[in-house]
Amino acid sequence: MQVGLAEFILLFIALLVIYGMYKVVKNSLNGLADSEYEERPESSSTSSNPSGYQNREQTRNEQPESDKLMASVLLGRAVDAATISRNYAYAIRLFTEALQYDPNNGEIHHNRGMAYSSLENWREAISDFSRAIILSPSPLSYEQRGLVYYKIGDRGSAFSDWQSALKMDPRRTFAMVNLAWLAIEEGQFQQAIELCSRAILIEPTRAKAYENRARAYFEMGYQKQGLADIQTARELVATGRNTSNIDRFE
Repeated sequence: MQVGLAEFILLFIALLVIYGMYKVVKNSLNGLADSEYEERPESSSTSSNPSGYQNREQTRNEQPESDKLMASVLLGRAVDAATISRNYAYAIRLFTEALQYDPNNGEIHHNRGMAYSSLENWREAISDFSRAIILSPSPLSYEQRGLVYYKIGDRGSAFSDWQSALKMDPRRTFAMVNLAWLAIEEGQFQQAIELCSRAILIEPTRAKAYENRARAYFEMGYQKQGLADIQTARELVATGRNTSNIDRFE
């Protein structure tokens, strides 16, 4: 009886040892499997990605046209919300959603910057215009960022941005008219007149160019010329031919 019990105890101990070894081996195998999965999610040796790492850019580019199409649709809806409904907060949400599909789209960043400007969220507007300039430089983004800088009192940055817009496109009347206004504020009336006259030659229907030139004329004592420009500006507005508002801000 005692011998039988001893044998039973030895057998039980042996089973425990075997079970313990099984757990160790099993855990080791699980650890290797986890490591293999983390390092090589695509375990097939015929994968086009030999390292096994899943390239996010490759995944994103599997359907690039569909992403761009969705971004374009959202962009159109956002522009409508901003320009027709004047619902800038909703437009910003749509622009932001569009950027999730096409994050490097400078046009979307620019337009979201316009919406932020409409809500006087100046910091966000500057950030978006700056991003747009990096992604797809355009005089329009420089002009609008310059306008924001001017509104927050940074006249130096405004001047620099409007100058940059003119360097990119010497026919940008928006930049000319705003630089003329800066010149008026600094007492450089002749320079303001020259800038406005240049803008009028390029775009004779921009009422703001006549208004700013009239201001400079009055400051220099040229009442007759100033009154003539004021009259022209009023006629352009009254007849609906004024193109100053095409840029939305001035």
